[in-house]
Amino acid sequence: MNNLNLWNPLNWGEIMIEGAHNKINMILTDIFKDIVLSSYWICVIGGVIGLILYLFGLKKGKDFAFIAPAIYMILKILGGVLIGI
Repeated sequence: MNNLNLWNPLNWGEIMIEGAHNKINMILTDIFKDIVLSSYWICVIGGVIGLILYLFGLKKGKDFAFIAPAIYMILKILGGVLIGI
């Protein structure tokens, strides 16, 4: 709280801003952690769908089927660096 006195009304604004900043930071961290943890199945399902589309003749399906593992690895690296998952 950086030497803020709760009894001084002039410090209440700083206390509320600091509390809101901590709460927003915690919410964003939880959202990013959930994205990283669920990215495996999202990329697997997307890759399989892309592969099936490629097998049925859609050329764009090949691109997504081969990019999905790279997207997963990038998300895992960012999750490890930023959050420590």
